[in-house]
Amino acid sequence: MKKAIYPERTGTITASSENGAYPATNLANEYRKKVWKAVNAVQTATLTVPISANSSAIAIYGTNAETGTITIADGGTPVLAATPITISYGRYWQEYTLYTSSCIATIELTTTETTLECGIVRAGDILTMAGLKYGASETLDDNSIKKKLRNGALYTKKLEMPRKFNYSCFMTRETNWRDLMTLYEFYGPDPFAMLLTDNTDEDQRWTVFGAFDGVPSASHSTPSHSDVSISVLEAV
Repeated sequence: MKKAIYPERTGTITASSENGAYPATNLANEYRKKVWKAVNAVQTATLTVPISANSSAIAIYGTNAETGTITIADGGTPVLAATPITISYGRYWQEYTLYTSSCIATIELTTTETTLECGIVRAGDILTMAGLKYGASETLDDNSIKKKLRNGALYTKKLEMPRKFNYSCFMTRETNWRDLMTLYEFYGPDPFAMLLTDNTDEDQRWTVFGAFDGVPSASHSTPSHSDVSISVLEAV
């Protein structure tokens, strides 16, 4: 991946509208499908996200919002001026200049669907590494059930199909590779917010809330650089 939110610095998130069965505390969990929802039929609501010192990115996953506004401030000090956003694929990645004090993100989201919802919000500092080499593979991890019955018919049940990426990077060994292993040692199998590449105009397509699908491996092909293999599985 090119960038990861690490360390995470998100505090307790609150919402201007909240369905008691889908509380705003769900935004801090590790499951995109375990969502926060506004009160039924509410299409616009505001999330208030406290962020501790040293942050430079905020990311949103699993939302049905199409538009919104993000403002980040420390009291009267602007960190990120009110920024209109358009959300694609249910995901959004926003960077800002590193801010060394605590601050608060105010995120107003709007959907055209019946009720607004969102699955994950993460904020924190950015760990930047070497980006993926093109030639990367992308597929779906199909968890659907397909069972042949005694009469020869097929029983099928469609289940989640998260994205899966396999790719390689060419990294400096004593900086990028060591940072990557520190990241793996910290998160292990747990998901986190990442941006696989910033070399396109499609950050929202390439941002993933996912986990390492196995331990990254490196071939130390030169005295100072390594060819690194990474597999990432999107969290559901």
